[in-house]
Amino acid sequence: MTLPTKEALLTNISRDILDAVKDALGPSEKMLIKRMVHADIKNKGYDPKAVVLTSSRLYILTLKRPSKVELVLPFLEIQGIDSRSSMEMVLFAGSKKYAFLSCEKASYEMDFLINHICCSLKEIFPYQPITSLVGRLTMIPADRLASLQAACAEIESGSDVGPCGGFSHMYAVLCDQHGLPYREEVAWDVDTIYMSHNTREFNLQDFDHLDPCDLTAVLAVLEYNTWFRTLSSKNQRLTQDVQNSIVKVVEKSSSLEELVLVAAGLKVDFAQKLSGALLSANSRLTALDLSNNPLEDKGLVFLASSISKLSRGISSLHMSGVSATPKGLAALTNALSSNRHLASSVACLTLSENTCRDDPIVFSSLLVQTTALSHLELVSTDCPLETLFGAMMQSCCATLSFLNLSHNTFLSRRNRESLAMFSTVKDFFASCLSLRELKLASCKLPLDIIKSIMLGIACNEKLMNVNLDLSSNEMKMKGAYLIDTILPEIKNISCLDVSDNGFDNEIAVVCTALSRCSALKQVSIGRNFNNIKPKNLMMRLLQYVVQLIQEEGSQLETLSLADSKLKLDICVIINAVGGNTSLTNIDISGNHMGDTGAKMLAKALQINTKLKVITWDNNHTSPQGFMDIATALEKNYSLQFMHTPLTDVVNAMKVNQEKTQKALHMIEAFLYRNRAPQKTSSDQLFRLHQGALLGSTQQMVDRLVSKIRGDRDMLQMMPHESIQHELEIAGHLVEDATKSKQLLSKLYHVAVSCDSNGNVIEETLQQVAEDLSRVVQNHLEGHVKNMVQCAEELCPYSVSGKDLLQESLAKMRNADAFPQPRDLVTSAVMQQAGPAILHKVRLTI
Repeated sequence: MTLPTKEALLTNISRDILDAVKDALGPSEKMLIKRMVHADIKNKGYDPKAVVLTSSRLYILTLKRPSKVELVLPFLEIQGIDSRSSMEMVLFAGSKKYAFLSCEKASYEMDFLINHICCSLKEIFPYQPITSLVGRLTMIPADRLASLQAACAEIESGSDVGPCGGFSHMYAVLCDQHGLPYREEVAWDVDTIYMSHNTREFNLQDFDHLDPCDLTAVLAVLEYNTWFRTLSSKNQRLTQDVQNSIVKVVEKSSSLEELVLVAAGLKVDFAQKLSGALLSANSRLTALDLSNNPLEDKGLVFLASSISKLSRGISSLHMSGVSATPKGLAALTNALSSNRHLASSVACLTLSENTCRDDPIVFSSLLVQTTALSHLELVSTDCPLETLFGAMMQSCCATLSFLNLSHNTFLSRRNRESLAMFSTVKDFFASCLSLRELKLASCKLPLDIIKSIMLGIACNEKLMNVNLDLSSNEMKMKGAYLIDTILPEIKNISCLDVSDNGFDNEIAVVCTALSRCSALKQVSIGRNFNNIKPKNLMMRLLQYVVQLIQEEGSQLETLSLADSKLKLDICVIINAVGGNTSLTNIDISGNHMGDTGAKMLAKALQINTKLKVITWDNNHTSPQGFMDIATALEKNYSLQFMHTPLTDVVNAMKVNQEKTQKALHMIEAFLYRNRAPQKTSSDQLFRLHQGALLGSTQQMVDRLVSKIRGDRDMLQMMPHESIQHELEIAGHLVEDATKSKQLLSKLYHVAVSCDSNGNVIEETLQQVAEDLSRVVQNHLEGHVKNMVQCAEELCPYSVSGKDLLQESLAKMRNADAFPQPRDLVTSAVMQQAGPAILHKVRLTI
């Protein structure tokens, strides 16, 4: 049998009826297929109708003048296609069905219509299976279906979908289907910003300026788009329609893996709808964050019932602040225990700010199920901490890397049970294999527990660089001596926060212990100076902080004295920072030091060459104080970041806006200069080091020399010959100490004389730049050749026969048209990397 041509299948409607159909649809609709068929659209029998197919819709119209539209069916609303022969077709949409019969015998008309519907959808959504686009698809005999599938596969393999999985094309189609305006800014944001950053997270906050109804089409795209892996919205209240659209995305999307809806105003009804969507065969969701939404126990029960049935498990679950009680948490526990895949897949669990006061063991029952947990947060849950460590010991001590149990209590009881618990806590931390961060702030921990924690970490050779937060635990005097006893021997704690522990007069003990712990790189000791008595003891205690900073061989990089309200006493610390050679980050905010403190900080910055970051807000700084800092930064080449002191800036702006703005602009300009590659002279670096040395270390040497001379003069008055030799040695050492002031200058001139015949480092860098230039040139030319070859293979008729390769190479070598590799490499090596290397070398010398 001869098959009809494609042109013959496009239309079989007479000219006059066709004109009436065009008038009914309007000039904006591009009619691709126009056929006269027998149609039953109301289950009342078949009547001759005109069927018009566009790129996304099916229209049924009357065969008379004027023609009337009786049905509009978007292709995406089709939920099933049933064709038992090439002359009949039934379309299902919701609860309705529409039947069609060909008007011509032995016709392939229905195959043509079905192919058009399916292929049109595949061109818009190329990576979606055809059954997910049109639902159930039945075609008899089977070779008809095979032919359709081959056509769809060809479209998918040769499809160029465009940026972000063809988002803008899909968006245009779905705007048309929903009768919503096409927003150019939405398409531009996705095609340009998202694509340029290769972003796989679709953030609804980027489009919060749109009317909520416009988000319907945006979210509808995500039902089919396979580019995005995450859908997020934080602190943005979502309307009911938007919530329903999100549920559809979870239900239909085959690529969405993470849903983040924080503080979105979600309630129990959303949780119920989402629980049903999670069980969809298409859903691939493995990470869920619904924190700070009033889901309550009912919502958690709904979600837990669905989560328990997920064969793929769930890797991340954040449910902080959802107003849950032990009832809802128990449902989650049951879900974990009833699904072995789930228990072994949960890696991140956050349930903070959900009370378990009425059932203190609910969390331990939950944790004993989680065998792969690496991140756990249970902040402010009224959970007795002693119930947790035994459970975690049985399940996740090998995988846990982050643990935050802050703002909970530990029920202290001096009995056999508590002694066993101390042993359990120590064993848990001694058994952890991956722990990196432990937060136990505001837990009022008994000292025995703190001791068990620190001893457990200390004896664990698997742990390195642990971040330990013990702030606000009211450790006081006994805690200070506990730290002094244990901390110096611990080698695997690199960051320690013991702020707000009421150490007061015992801060000296704490600082001494910290200075003896060689592993520490970050220390926070703020809010421990509020009740020092008598007041004149403050300066003596702060000398221990200075000793902590200036300890020889110290590895300390970060120091926080935030919110200590030291006022002008902080100047002792600031002076020590001036000549410090280890600290790179300091936080002295909340000390109310005023303009005098700002002046002292300015002086310290002028001679410091190590500090990279400083935080100093809430210090009652006036416009003049900001100007002093700005002026000082002109002579500082190391500081790169300064957190904007917003509180002080706001107050200073009220006093003198112009002066404050000028100071802030100067500060930002100098910080930007310091972040850029720089070439600092050796003389300048020498002067900075010399000033730092004479300003701090040498002063200490002078004090020691003065003391030794006084002691020697007293001893020389004594006739004992046994000490004369020691006095002679002391005299020689005093002479050396006096001459040491000239040592730095002499050493500098020795180093300079070595470079008098040319700096070997700069010469080597120049040679490296030339060699690298040649490599880059060859590399670029190779790329050009490969690209020209690709163009010739892909577009042989347009490119073949043209000397495109030589033209491209000539253009690339033209300095006026194309940046030259030699210039680029020389700039990168000699002007960027070179100065940085020389700067480090000169600092080392």
